[in-house]
Amino acid sequence: MSQPSIERKYEYSDHQEISSEMQDYLLSVADVSNIYELDLGEINDYLNGVEEYYDEQGARQFENLVHRSA
Repeated sequence: MSQPSIERKYEYSDHQEISSEMQDYLLSVADVSNIYELDLGEINDYLNGVEEYYDEQGARQFENLVHRSA
């Protein structure tokens, strides 16, 4: 049985699509000085992974809250 496809929020196809705020964030976490040093596939994978991680954390916190109140 295949797993359902995960919606990918980040699918940049050009570095110019990335907002200046997001560029600042990416430059700081990647420790590089130019956004073009980063591969778009890696940018998309990283950001989608971070998004997925926080979605899972929120689901776990909600589940814990529900179990505590039951």
